[in-house]
Amino acid sequence: MLLLNIREVSLSINHKRILRDLNLKIQENEIIGLIGPRGSGKTLLCDLLTGFYHSNMGKIIFAGENISNYSQDKINKLGISRSFKESRLFDSISAIENIEIAFHSTINYNFFDIIFKTDNFLDQEKTIKEHSEELFNIFGISDIRNEIVKNISIRLKKKLDIMRGLTSEPRVFILDNPTYGMSRQDSQEIIRLLEMINHKFRTALLIAEEDINVLVNICDRIAVMEHGTILIVGKPAEIKNNQALMSMLIGN
Repeated sequence: MLLLNIREVSLSINHKRILRDLNLKIQENEIIGLIGPRGSGKTLLCDLLTGFYHSNMGKIIFAGENISNYSQDKINKLGISRSFKESRLFDSISAIENIEIAFHSTINYNFFDIIFKTDNFLDQEKTIKEHSEELFNIFGISDIRNEIVKNISIRLKKKLDIMRGLTSEPRVFILDNPTYGMSRQDSQEIIRLLEMINHKFRTALLIAEEDINVLVNICDRIAVMEHGTILIVGKPAEIKNNQALMSMLIGN
């Protein structure tokens, strides 16, 4: 089933065309890689799909609905979430508090409920704590849930960033350079984690990366970007066996 359809999308900033005539389709539960040299437009496309920017031309259709001009919050509530290249965690509080804060984007209580500690407030706060604990168990890092974030490793911070993106129960999860700054061994661990997320949560993934080796063993298809446009979309083997594309990627 077609879930996300990017149709002839372009983006201009300060009258300069940054993204050009982008076309990409993501099926339900599919894993799509987005590869390209630094500055090719990968992060801008992630921004565009999550409402940080709005396209000047074309349409972004999600589950049959045109979301091209929707706000970040509305897009998130519809079922598209993302993680960022740089950590967006709160360093001075615990790991589990970070996840609980992320879950609060899904709450349905008001100021009255908070002041008077209504059943609605108490029930939702209990659910948030239970779901947070469940995520820590699924990710296998329950032992660090009470650790202050500034004291934990990059590898664990990456896992927390990914966990935050799952709190809204997305149908499409966009990950911008999820292995950035990590060793090869830690990168492989993140790849296995993303495979688990795709299978367990039935979530389609769009993974923006600069390293083709991160994508070839996990993606169903890979889109190659350069200078703000998508050059080709193909199977991982097709992309890796294309000498001209690989020369462009490695050369950059």
